[in-house]
Amino acid sequence: MAFKFCWLGICLLTIGTANAQNSQSIAQLEQADKVQNSRERITFLLSTKDLQTDSNDSIKAAYYQKLGNAYAQAYSNDTALNHLNQSLQLVGSKPFYLLKGEIYNSMGNTSLTLSATDEAMKYYNAGLEELGDLTTVEAASLKSRLLGNIGGIYNELEQYSKSLEYAQASFQVIEEYKLADRYFFGHLILAFAHSALGNLDQSMEHNLKVLDIILENGDSSYLAYAYKNIASIYHQKQDWKQATKFYLNAKDVAWAVQEYEVYVSCFSNLAEVAEQQGQFKTGIAYAEQGIDAAKKYGLLPKHIEAIKFYYSLLKKSNQTALALSAHEEYMALKDSLFRLETVAQIEEIESKYEKAEQQKEIALLVAQQELTESELSRKQQVQFFLVGASTLAIVILVLIIYNQRQKARLRHEILEGQLNEYRIRLNEMLGKYEGDFSVSLEELNDRLSTPISEREYDVLKMVFTQKTNQEIADELFLSINTVKSHLKNLYDKLGVNNRGEVVKFIASRR
Repeated sequence: MAFKFCWLGICLLTIGTANAQNSQSIAQLEQADKVQNSRERITFLLSTKDLQTDSNDSIKAAYYQKLGNAYAQAYSNDTALNHLNQSLQLVGSKPFYLLKGEIYNSMGNTSLTLSATDEAMKYYNAGLEELGDLTTVEAASLKSRLLGNIGGIYNELEQYSKSLEYAQASFQVIEEYKLADRYFFGHLILAFAHSALGNLDQSMEHNLKVLDIILENGDSSYLAYAYKNIASIYHQKQDWKQATKFYLNAKDVAWAVQEYEVYVSCFSNLAEVAEQQGQFKTGIAYAEQGIDAAKKYGLLPKHIEAIKFYYSLLKKSNQTALALSAHEEYMALKDSLFRLETVAQIEEIESKYEKAEQQKEIALLVAQQELTESELSRKQQVQFFLVGASTLAIVILVLIIYNQRQKARLRHEILEGQLNEYRIRLNEMLGKYEGDFSVSLEELNDRLSTPISEREYDVLKMVFTQKTNQEIADELFLSINTVKSHLKNLYDKLGVNNRGEVVKFIASRR
């Protein structure tokens, strides 16, 4: 029974240790999410040995999913897919539906980066299938993302009706579960989908919702884009006044947050609006400001865009000489851009080659690290087994010692009982003299050649009543050695060798 309780205690201790380790691993995963830079997140995740050797498959799978995401954001897509596949294998057929859905979403995003549209679509749909009828807030948030991503693919494929259908399905989930952090993206996706279909009023409605959310949250990073999207719709609707107003708003915000591409682009848009209204002088002024800003910030494509409107406006305002000069500059810039694009393509090819080499090196390092981690994991398992075996051996030894002590105590109690029984029988054999000592010291000394002392006489009476040496010592306030000394003297003076003979001696003298 004691062994069973002890083994139960070991099991509970093991479970408690495992729970503590799981809590620590989850905390590390949450900490990894807070690391903004993808390379730094990779370094952090690779340094967490506990996550890599965790015995909990769901935690280990979540670790590889986050590591895969980090590599994807660092444009190491092959390495990313490798880790995401590891994550998927760990989950297997286990009922980790939400985690599996996240893995498929990450694989879809990575495939989309590699322009593997079919693969991405397959992964997104697999993620939706995993979620099934889950009704948690986390599942709803993931479902809205997956539907939005599928809508984005259909938009790229120019299947705009399908794109709108999935955008609406995504937003329906957002509204049903009141996913506050998803409203911004939900309205943004719907705005793009409606715009692609030419539904300008609906697109405007959602763009204005986006603007309200941005202004409410005080996040100015998207504000310039929101203003520009709204201005673009007014532009298409030929509402020149509102288009000009929102382009100017976008320009001012872009300048404030240093979004210089948007800033320069707004000048070209304003020049185009002025041209369409026949306000050539105003348009020329906007185009010149756009050219100056593009030169200042080194934005060649935006420079070409601004000078194109500048040339058109000069030509329409009959400023022929300036128009020819602007056209020459426009052609020269286009040639320059072509050369830059050619160089960029060469550099991109070289970069892809270098990146492929780096990914090979990273994959090799990862493989070596995983091999080392596997060896460490094996050693840790052996150590854990040895510690467990040692603990179990100690427990068994303690139980054996305890059992032996219990047996020894039982034997002692049995022997004590037998001794008492023998004592009773001896008293019966000697006669009922226990407690009946009537021989005085004088009478006894008259019969002895060597008289006994009063203290020896006291000890003699105690012996006659069958008291032990310790009991005699306690009652007469003597040490046990003094009692033994008195007994030896008594034996010598009475001519006997033990207590039994002492009793017989006294009985024979009665």
